[in-house]
Amino acid sequence: MYNSAKMFPASGKNGSLWSRIKLENLFMNISEIEKNKKHLISGSDLPKYLLDEIFNYLPKKEKLIGVEYRIFCWLISQYHYPCDLELDLPKIANPKAMEEEEFVSKYVNSDRRKELYSHLKDLAICITETHGIKKFKVLIGGSYTDQETPMPNDLDAALLVPQNEIGEYYCNERFYLSERLLAQIGCDLNLRGKLDFAFVSIDSTVKKFRTYNRLVLLSNLALKKDKDKLSNQDNSFVLGENKFTLRDVIELDFTKETNTKDSFNIKVDQD
Repeated sequence: MYNSAKMFPASGKNGSLWSRIKLENLFMNISEIEKNKKHLISGSDLPKYLLDEIFNYLPKKEKLIGVEYRIFCWLISQYHYPCDLELDLPKIANPKAMEEEEFVSKYVNSDRRKELYSHLKDLAICITETHGIKKFKVLIGGSYTDQETPMPNDLDAALLVPQNEIGEYYCNERFYLSERLLAQIGCDLNLRGKLDFAFVSIDSTVKKFRTYNRLVLLSNLALKKDKDKLSNQDNSFVLGENKFTLRDVIELDFTKETNTKDSFNIKVDQD
């Protein structure tokens, strides 16, 4: 949340007419910046002057929610925006290609992990049956590939698909697996709180914020974070006060032949 008193100090007890007009214009500008920020998050390309406005606006806020922090770091790391703060920029892991059998042996080793991975398999079955896709790649990261986290809250992943299919099949407006998205791809699955999933263009680069955002989420553990009181979902950050540690990102090939219920038969030891 921004501090209006800090950003726009009052002039006089009631403020002059000119000050009030100026203040109204500034709040209108903030509204436009917030709207453009949402366009950027949803995958739109913005001209440089709008990116400049976002970059100059974000440091004025007392705390940034996670996606705002990533926008700021993206502009610095990918477009070389100047910053005097000493920031530990989040890093992007090089995905490690792995066969499913090896992945299951290494990471799917508890009841919770088995449950989460089975939901990913259900989604893969749905996608291949709905659209006749024979093969696609999935990147898995976050707490699921952190072996020091035996009970991950969810499974963080990215499905790599051709750019033209994102808008046609997978909904280009969401970063999480919403009911709207499920309905659009024809899936009758209850995956809320189980998969944190995004569709990313296989041809994209980290110059696109949508791609950068997802890869950073898969690749990093923030060592200092607080729940944002407004959303109760994202984390809030203070610029210059965070550190990140790199996590593994695993690349799996899903094929129509292997995306079956029978192919997922993992024995989990019971305590």
